[in-house]
Amino acid sequence: MGIVDLEPDSFDISLACECGLKQEEQSQNDTALKLTARFSDRQFLRNACVSGSWTQEEASTDYFPFIPNQPFRVYVMCCY
Repeated sequence: MGIVDLEPDSFDISLACECGLKQEEQSQNDTALKLTARFSDRQFLRNACVSGSWTQEEASTDYFPFIPNQPFRVYVMCCY
């Protein structure tokens, strides 16, 4: 993975819980957690898609961790 856009408006990270399932058992509609960073309004949002329906977006954090014109790294660590 590398730099996609030098001046993005936002980015999304979507995680699914389908480890160990056979391909025919995997749902294309479920997302366990979706994280969205929107730079223009300094929001970091979360939601999920369960059984094909999206939950309400949550934005309860007051802190926006991204600084304009500064590179950043995102680490996702999953334990099961």
